[in-house]
Amino acid sequence: MESTGMAALAGWLRRRTAQTMGACVGIALAASVGVACAQGAPTSDPAQDGLNQHIEWIKRALRPSPNVPHDAELRRSAQAMVEQALPRMRERVTLWLAEEQAHAPNSTLAVQLHAVAMRSYNEMALWRLDSAGPEHDKRQQRALSHPRACSAHLNNTSLMDDLLQVWQWVPLTERAAFLDAEASLLQRWGMARERSAQRPATTVDEAAWQAIDEAARTGAALPLALPPALSWYLFDEASNAATRRPASIVCTLRQWSLQSQLRASGGVLSDAQWWAHRFARMPDALTWRGRDANAMRGDSKYPELARRLDVEGTVRVAVTLDAQGRVVRTAVVGRDIRAAGIREQLPLAFETLLDEAAVASAAAVKTTKPEPEQLKDGHYTGTITLSFKIQ
Repeated sequence: MESTGMAALAGWLRRRTAQTMGACVGIALAASVGVACAQGAPTSDPAQDGLNQHIEWIKRALRPSPNVPHDAELRRSAQAMVEQALPRMRERVTLWLAEEQAHAPNSTLAVQLHAVAMRSYNEMALWRLDSAGPEHDKRQQRALSHPRACSAHLNNTSLMDDLLQVWQWVPLTERAAFLDAEASLLQRWGMARERSAQRPATTVDEAAWQAIDEAARTGAALPLALPPALSWYLFDEASNAATRRPASIVCTLRQWSLQSQLRASGGVLSDAQWWAHRFARMPDALTWRGRDANAMRGDSKYPELARRLDVEGTVRVAVTLDAQGRVVRTAVVGRDIRAAGIREQLPLAFETLLDEAAVASAAAVKTTKPEPEQLKDGHYTGTITLSFKIQ
């Protein structure tokens, strides 16, 4: 699946690079996720200006918003955590820029800074996916399960605002230990990490909706009654017609799923269940920019945000046919994704950007009627590999 279209982005990057002497470095990621560039006093070194702007972007993402009424002590603790981590972040992004300059010496400064920004955003995803141990995980689960954890779900705020919305429900007697653990995780910024568990084939959201649909179809009892907000949403025709669910509904759905699993398991999630919830809460490019930004434009079959961020790779899609050769189900079963600047870690913040386009293309492939011996329970499943490359 070949595509062109980097010329406009490259031109934009060159124009923005020329502005670094007196204004703002053109970091493609910041522009793509809608983060405004901060203005600061320029230096005689465009590269240093770019790094300073990048650090300001990180600080805004991790800074509690002044207009959000967080607990004052919790706000101070979060700010102290970030300030403690900033020296390491600055050290790492400076090293990353040097690595990009060595890796691609003929590329423009803006392209190199784009790679640094991609790497930093991936670190935010890794931070939220990381674990400080079983006790810390249990405290997170209890906070996420608190009845009011979704009562004032925040929109258009910083990543730290979203975290504090949950952290405030950690009991005061446990909060110091919890925040110390979070600080230790943030200090791992840029460090090599063990490979995480595989991203689940079925997300928490998909599994929860499937369980609700199955209960509605069969009349079976759900493991836990649906909260009123979710029940109202399900029975409201206008809500069901919407293509995007409100963040508060997504939060409520995930909380209901977590509470149901904790009840069914006696309060102890399996590793697979907790990994699925961690992936669900992990911020990625679509979290910040919204799914609409990744829509395919015009006649192109390359998702727009993936193109702008220079994300390439292959996606493997399982396609299930019925006995007549009609597509009845598709699912992503594997990925090999490449993102600028990310070489030592999986590009977790960007690896799903090509999924919807791959599934759509796989579902549109012309199929033939399976042979009888290929059928299993009346169906045949095969795998299609879709390649995405920007030229």
